[in-house]
Amino acid sequence: MIKREQKSDSPGDSGGFYPVKTLWRLTRIFCIGILLCVMAIPYAQAEPFELVETMDYGDGLVYSAYKHESVGTFYFIKLKASSEKWRLVPVSNCKGIRKCGNVKQLALDFNKEARIAVNASFFDTAKYPIGTVASDGVIMSLDNRKRTSLGIKTDGKGIMDVISPRAFITSDDYFEPIWIWGYNQPSKKNAIICYNQNNGSSFINLPSDAKALVVESEKVIDIVAKGKTAIPDNGLVLLFRGKSRTHLDRFTTGCGVLLGLVMPKEWENTSSIITGGPRIINDARLVDLKKNHENFESRLFKSHRRTIVGLTWNDEFFIAVFPKSVTYDTAAKVLLAMNAKDAMGLDGGSSTSLWVRGVKYFNGSKSVPVALAVVPRNEESNPLPWFENKYWK
Repeated sequence: MIKREQKSDSPGDSGGFYPVKTLWRLTRIFCIGILLCVMAIPYAQAEPFELVETMDYGDGLVYSAYKHESVGTFYFIKLKASSEKWRLVPVSNCKGIRKCGNVKQLALDFNKEARIAVNASFFDTAKYPIGTVASDGVIMSLDNRKRTSLGIKTDGKGIMDVISPRAFITSDDYFEPIWIWGYNQPSKKNAIICYNQNNGSSFINLPSDAKALVVESEKVIDIVAKGKTAIPDNGLVLLFRGKSRTHLDRFTTGCGVLLGLVMPKEWENTSSIITGGPRIINDARLVDLKKNHENFESRLFKSHRRTIVGLTWNDEFFIAVFPKSVTYDTAAKVLLAMNAKDAMGLDGGSSTSLWVRGVKYFNGSKSVPVALAVVPRNEESNPLPWFENKYWK
C-alpha cells in the first residue's frame, strides 16, 4: 500500500507547504518568460513592416505592397480559400503548355476577367514544365520528380506536401496499372509518355523504336507504328518506346482506356496542382534546406528574386513576390511574420513576374509556360482522375 503524502497550507505541517520549492518554481517561470520575450524581439521590433499600397478586390482577395528593413519592397496577395467570387488556378497558353508568354497574357487568355497573375512552375531549356501542372481536372504536364506541390481542391481549399503523383493507364481486359513516365514531356527510352492537346502541337513524331496508341473519348481508335501521329481533340496519344512496347498487347482497337493519378488520400478531390519547391515553411516552422533541398542545385539557395506561394493560418492562399534578391531563409522569416503556415518556392530569378490588374505590372526577362492566376469563380472545377496510393506502390 502506498501512503500518499498529505499537504496543507500550514508552514508548520511537516508534510505540507515548502516556501523554497514555490520560490524555485516562480523563478523558473519568470526566467522562461524573459527568454521568450527576448526571442520575440527580433521579429516584433527589429524588422517593422510599412504598408505602402493596397487594393481590396472584395470577398477575401487583397493585394498589398510592404516595405521591410531586410528585403525592401515586396508584394503580398491573400485570397480566402472560401471565397465565392475568386479562385486560384494554374494557367498556360491556350495553344499549349510549351507556348510561353508573359503572366498577364497567360491569365487573360484563360479568363478575360483575371485580376492577378505571377510566374509559376520551374521549366527546362526546352520549355517543358518541371513537375506536375494540372488545371480544373486536366493534366497539362507531369513527370516523376518528388517535390513540393500545391493542390487546390474542388471546394477551393489548399493542400501542400512533397509528393510525386504517378500516372497510369489500364485497359478493359487488364486492369493492372501500366505506369506512365510523364505527360507532355520529352520521349524517354523504354518509357511511356502521354500527349494531349495541351502539348502545344497537334502531331507527335514517332522515334524509330516507338509505337503509338491513339485514344479518343477513352477508346483506342488506332495503333500507329511509324511517322506522324495526330492528337485527337478529345483524346490523347500514348507513345510506347523501346521495351515499353511489350505492354501494347493489352490493347486492341475499340477497347476502353482508363487514365488516373495515384496520390495520397489527403489529395482526394484535388482539381489543380502546381509543383514548385523547395518547401521553406512547414506548419509554421522553417525547413532546414540543407537536409530537405529536394534535389535542387545549390545555386538556387543563393540570393535571388523570389516568387513564393503558400497557405496562412486564416484559411487563405498567399502569393509573395520579392523583386530584390533575397535568400529563401530571409524570405521565410518575413513570411512567418505575415502569418504563413506553409510555403514553397516557385520559379524565380529572371522569371519573377507580377501582374495586378490596374495597380502593378512587371515582367522578368524570361517568358514562362505556366502562370498562377486569380480569376473569377464562375464555373465548377472538376476533380482529377485520382486513386489512393494504397492500391499500387
